[in-house]
This record gives sequence, structure tokens and C-alpha cells, in this order.
Amino acid sequence: MNLVDSDPPMKQRVASMKKVALVGFHPYSTETIGVKLDGWIDTPCKSEISQKYGTNLKSAFFKGRRNVPSDHRAAYPLRTQVVGPLSWGDSISKFPAAGPDESVSEENIFRFMEFSYSLMGAGALPDLCAVLSWDAGSKTFKMQKRDVDFYAVGFFTPVFSRPTVLGAITFGVTLPLSIFSIGILPTMQQRRTESVFRIYDSKLELVKEVKAENSFWTLDAIWAMPSDRRKLIEGYSYDAPAWEKDVEELDRSWKPE
Repeated sequence: MNLVDSDPPMKQRVASMKKVALVGFHPYSTETIGVKLDGWIDTPCKSEISQKYGTNLKSAFFKGRRNVPSDHRAAYPLRTQVVGPLSWGDSISKFPAAGPDESVSEENIFRFMEFSYSLMGAGALPDLCAVLSWDAGSKTFKMQKRDVDFYAVGFFTPVFSRPTVLGAITFGVTLPLSIFSIGILPTMQQRRTESVFRIYDSKLELVKEVKAENSFWTLDAIWAMPSDRRKLIEGYSYDAPAWEKDVEELDRSWKPE
């Protein structure tokens, strides 16, 4: 189980007239390579971007061991989940689009797409096409006009769970003890998180970039009974609470003014 903190307190909303649309901020799930993800490329925008940048999700090969087969997994963001807490901002879905914004430069649009794909691969498609649309007439991507002042974009990396050096050493020491005790003594491991956040203005001009790094401990034993919040349901990636320290760093680093 993940030894994350208890439920974070509700953030007091900052007193600001500025509107911030949140893009991304999704935890991940994974699927075996080759399994079709229904509805992933289902709009002209997603189709055109994937033709330009590719359809590959971030993936990793996990070598098997006794009674556990090897598996090649692809990570994709859980679009229905948004990691908090923030004292400002709302999901981009709460800000309806009102047609293309012709005043946004193509250069800013392509920089935004390239940045997103560099971190997420095709996993960025749903969020990119929440911000952009494909104009078949001009055969160009357009920014969708919304009544917002800023876009806060959040991507969590690495998409697959990775230990720190201390975590790997601790796991190596505690694993044989746990096996010898038939699971009574726990195995422990420290894992790391990294996140990249970008704040854009309404014209996709970069305002600020924040990079955050944190760590947390995991514990496994036959007596460990985690709460739903602390239970790692996805065996290859992180559950949502693992990223909250990174989001809190963003909240401390920038406020809409």
C-alpha cells in the first residue's frame, strides 16, 4: 500500500476574478500493448494530431518472474479523474468553447502540441483536443475560444512507478526478511514522482513553468489493510494521491492575478 497522507483538507479558494482552465492533471491506468482502447482516436482533431505525431502511448516492458508472466504495458490517462488539491482553477470541461480563436498564432499552437507529446505521447490526445480543434477548410489546428484568462496544464511523470535509489536498497533488504517471515515482516520501498506544470495565457503564450519532485513510501505485508485512498489499485502506475504533493507545489508557486 502507499503510505500517503490522509485526505487533504479542502483548499480555500483564492479571491481572484481570473478564470483558470485545468488541462491534464490525470492519474494513469495501463493496458497490455495491443489491446484496443475504444474511443481514443474518435474525432478529426485526434486523428490529425496522431497522424502528425504518432499513435504510440508511453510504454514499458516488465520482465516476469516465477508465476508472473512478462508484460509490455502502455499507460493512458484516466480522463474522468483530476488530481488536486488547488486553491484555484476548474476543469476545462466547465468552460464551453465558442468557436475558433483566430488571434492565436500557429507557432504557439504547435509548441503546445509538441510539449504535450514529448511528455505523454498519444496519451496527450484527449487533453490537446479539449483545447484545440481541427479546421478542415484551412487544414490547420485552431485554438478554441473560451472565457478564461489562463490555462494550467499538468502532466505527471514518470507514468510508470519507479523507486528511488534509497527505495531500491530498502526493498532489497526487506524482501528476504519478508519472505522468511511469510509476509509478517513488511517489504518497504520509496518511490519518486515528478510533475511538469505550465501556465499559459488565453493566447497560449507561456507564463510560467513549474517542475516538482517528491517521494513517498510503500509497505506490503499480510497484515497491511490499506484504506481505499491508500490502496494501489493499478499495479504498474501510481494511484492519484501519490501526485498530490506535486500539485501542492504548483499551488504554492503560482496564483492567478
